[in-house]
Amino acid sequence: MQVTFNKIKNKIVELQQVYIPHNQHLRPTSIYGNSKTNGVKKISSIPNCTTNLQVPPHLFNKLSPFTIYDKISETDSNTLTVSTNYDVYIINEGRLYSNNTSNISVISKHNELIGEISFQYKKGGILKPADNLILKQRGFIKPKYYKGTLFNMLAGGGAARGNFGHWLLDVIPRLHLLKKSGYFSQTDWFLVPQYQHDFQKQTMNYFGIKDTQVIEGKNPLHLQADCIVSSTHPRGERSFLIPQWIVDFYQNEFDLDSYDDSSSPKLVYISRKDSTQRNVENEDELIKELQKLGFKSVELSNYDFFGKIKLFRNASFIVSATGAGLTTCFFSDIKGDRKAGRKTITDIISLAHLVLLSSFLNIVSIIGFLLSDQKTAAIIPLFSLIAINHEYYFRKKTFQQTIYKKAIRVTVISSIIVTVFYFFKI
Repeated sequence: MQVTFNKIKNKIVELQQVYIPHNQHLRPTSIYGNSKTNGVKKISSIPNCTTNLQVPPHLFNKLSPFTIYDKISETDSNTLTVSTNYDVYIINEGRLYSNNTSNISVISKHNELIGEISFQYKKGGILKPADNLILKQRGFIKPKYYKGTLFNMLAGGGAARGNFGHWLLDVIPRLHLLKKSGYFSQTDWFLVPQYQHDFQKQTMNYFGIKDTQVIEGKNPLHLQADCIVSSTHPRGERSFLIPQWIVDFYQNEFDLDSYDDSSSPKLVYISRKDSTQRNVENEDELIKELQKLGFKSVELSNYDFFGKIKLFRNASFIVSATGAGLTTCFFSDIKGDRKAGRKTITDIISLAHLVLLSSFLNIVSIIGFLLSDQKTAAIIPLFSLIAINHEYYFRKKTFQQTIYKKAIRVTVISSIIVTVFYFFKI
C-alpha cells in the first residue's frame, strides 16, 4: 500500500512540474560549453579508455541487438568496442536536479546544464543534452542547500537503487574517479541512489564514509552545495562493456588476501531459490548431480557483502544462472594467468610464441649438453621439448589450463639457466 501511495505521489509531482509553472528561474537556460570563467572545472581522470569484447561469430548476431551504445570494431566485425574519456567536474555553487530514475541534471551557478555528467532517458535510449527534458520543465521545487562539497553518485535508470550488480558497476567505481581527481578527502557529502540495504552501507563504510555523510536519492530531488563534484558514468554512455579499470579498482582497493580461507568451498553452485527471476525448473535434480561432483549449493542472500567476497575469492569453479550476484567475480582470485596488479609472461606474448621460444631454448640446451661432458643431462631439455610441443599441438584445448602455462614458464626459466651455465662456464 505504501509503495502504491508513493508511486501516485511521485506521478502527481511529475505532472505538476510539467504543466504548472513554478520557480521557472531555476530552469537551465543553456548547455555548458568549455568556458573556464563560469565556476566549472574539468579534471581528466582516465583519458581515452578503450574497451573491446570479441564475440564468437555464431553468437554475434544474437547479441548484436544489445549493442545500442557500443560500436563494432573497424578491424574485426565480431568485436564490440567503446572508447570513453573519464572526467570529473568541479562545479562551484552548483545544483543537481533528479527524479532518481530517468533524469539527472547537473547545473552550473549560471544556469547551464552540464551535458556530459547529466542523464536523460526516454523510451528508446539516452537523449542528447540538448534534448534533456529539464530544459522544457515548467515547475521546480526549491533546492535544499548542503554546506561543503557534495559528490554525485547517482547512476540513472533506477536499477542501482536496489540492485547489487548495478551498485558495484555503476555507483561504487565512481569513488575511484573521485580519488584520482584529488577531491575524495575534501568531500563532505555523498549522494547515492539508495541507502537501505546492508551491502550499500557496508561498501560505503569500507571506504571510510560515515552514514551521516550519505544523502539518499529520491523523487523529486533538488539540491545545491558550495561545490558539487560529478564524474563520467563508470560505463560511459551506459556501455555493455565493462572497462578493465573497474576490475583493477576492486582487486586493488580490497585486501583480498585477507579473505583466503582453505575451509571455504572450492566448487560452488549458486541457487536462485531466493529469487523470483531466472529460476531453474529442475534445480533439485541439478543440485543432486552437482553434489556428486563435490559442489556445494548456496544462496547469496545468506551472505553479507564481505561474506560474498570470501565465497568468490576462494572458489575454483562457480556454476550459476546469470544474476546480479555474479558481479562479486570482481573479487575472485585471478589464478594462473594473472594475479591482481601483476602481469605474467603469458600476458605479454601469445602462447604460440611462448611455445616457439621454449622450444628454441630447449634445443639450445640440448646442443649445449651434447657438446659438454654432461651428455646424459641432455635428456632433461629433450623431454621438456617433447612434452610441451605434444601438449600444445595435440591437446590444444587442455593446454589452455593453468598447469601447462606454468610448465612453459618453468621450462623457459630452466632452459635459460642451463644455457647460461654452459656457455659462460658457471
